[in-house]
Amino acid sequence: MAPRNKNWTKEEDGIVSNNYHKLTRLEISKLIDRTVFAIQTRARKLNISSIEKARKLHKERIGTYCNENYFEKLTIENCYWAGFLAADGSISDDGHLALQISDKDYEHCKKFAETIEFTGKLSQYIRKNGIGMCAFSIKSEKLCQDLKKHFNIIPRKTLVLQPPNLQEKEHIYAYIIGYIDGDGWISLRKNYNHPKLGFIGQENIIKWILEHLSNLLTGIEKEKFMTKKIQKYINHCSVSMSNITSVKYIIQYLQKYNVPKLDRKWGKII
Repeated sequence: MAPRNKNWTKEEDGIVSNNYHKLTRLEISKLIDRTVFAIQTRARKLNISSIEKARKLHKERIGTYCNENYFEKLTIENCYWAGFLAADGSISDDGHLALQISDKDYEHCKKFAETIEFTGKLSQYIRKNGIGMCAFSIKSEKLCQDLKKHFNIIPRKTLVLQPPNLQEKEHIYAYIIGYIDGDGWISLRKNYNHPKLGFIGQENIIKWILEHLSNLLTGIEKEKFMTKKIQKYINHCSVSMSNITSVKYIIQYLQKYNVPKLDRKWGKII
């Protein structure tokens, strides 16, 4: 954490001002590497800690628009984006949807914003650790309600995320691709004998993904795949696969889906 007496930057003030009434103070602290107490103190100095100020900020954002019905009816495309949000997005108790990712994926963040017809601005900032970030948020109870209904995306989901409520095969695999783009890794190259596929998350969601990926296989390959060991850590689990035959087939199968895949990851498939 940064020392309390260290001068605050304009970028930090902007992050606190834009998110103080949308994210928890703990979530903001992780964005800028400041303590929760420091953020509370800074909010008072910026005159944004009061309910009256919150209402004023909300009025200033009234002009921001998005397609609030985007997740109402399931499609292959919105199931992909739901998977991506399950990994890298968040919703708040008061109905804000937010996406914060590395700025190397700025174009992907922009693509999602355009997909939901978001008319606000994307913000870019640098964390104390030097990592560049891009983000945006939108107030929409309808979007958040539909994300909860279809995909079990809830506030403070990191430690409790459950599998989505999906039945159609195309929707399931589109969601999985989105989740891999958010919290996974993938690689497959010509004449390269070690294809890689893996992801991190909570045990329930990892088991759900593994089950559906195994359904793409048959016989001994399926049996080997289902015995893949999940690595368990304090706050998350992970699984990594490199079996040549099964992983290569799975990657090639997912590659056929016409969803807005993250070029940085799927561009490695050649």
